[in-house]
Amino acid sequence: MHKTLHGYQAGDIRQHLDPRPQLGYEAEKAIREDAVPEAAKAGIRGRCVDFTVKLLEEIRNRLPDNIEILRQMSALSVGEALRHTKKPITELAEMFMTSPEEINQIEIQWCNIHHIQWEHVDNTEKFWCEVESYRDATGDKLFKELCNLALTILSLPHSNAQVERVFSQLNVVKTKLRNRLSLLTVNSILHIRYGLQTAGKKCYQYSLPSSMLRIIGTMESYSSESKQANPEEEEPPLDEDVIQALL
Repeated sequence: MHKTLHGYQAGDIRQHLDPRPQLGYEAEKAIREDAVPEAAKAGIRGRCVDFTVKLLEEIRNRLPDNIEILRQMSALSVGEALRHTKKPITELAEMFMTSPEEINQIEIQWCNIHHIQWEHVDNTEKFWCEVESYRDATGDKLFKELCNLALTILSLPHSNAQVERVFSQLNVVKTKLRNRLSLLTVNSILHIRYGLQTAGKKCYQYSLPSSMLRIIGTMESYSSESKQANPEEEEPPLDEDVIQALL
């Protein structure tokens, strides 16, 4: 059984390829000038065809299992979601939802989402977060099922490139001169690096919370079990001398 390649089998793909492929000007000229026998020329061209078929097979094998989901997730873009005339989202919903009631609700919400005046229409992530928090006069979420589907799909990893970058950053952080760093310290450094990157900030732009500033230089700052302060609680102002010492 040949492996399928986007709906075609390997044997079918070969039928769509030219059995006498063009090898390029220099190769064709060398074949003519050297008077290469017909059998040898046919063998060269046949190997080119075999290489093309094998290349397609390898590309197909390297595609992720969720390639169909990644193809169709463009329907969740703001432009597509707010179109008055748009394709149904049933096929995408069936990949994640098994309940007919949920799929029916998703279709209804998908058809009605463009009737609302949304604020974040230039960013897909902010748009769906806004839709998820939208409530009617009774406090019910009108697009609950649709948002669950959208946020689930948008959370899928597109590739392992980000993980590979973490490995590269690990080599930068834990060098031969810093090989005694503990796992907790390395993990914290990487969290800070990628946390700032996600927030779109640099280390010199980040303002430490006052609760963190108070424990700098104390044993509490070395405790991994220390509780984070409740951000809703009012924090006492820092002493002026402490502020000057930290600057």
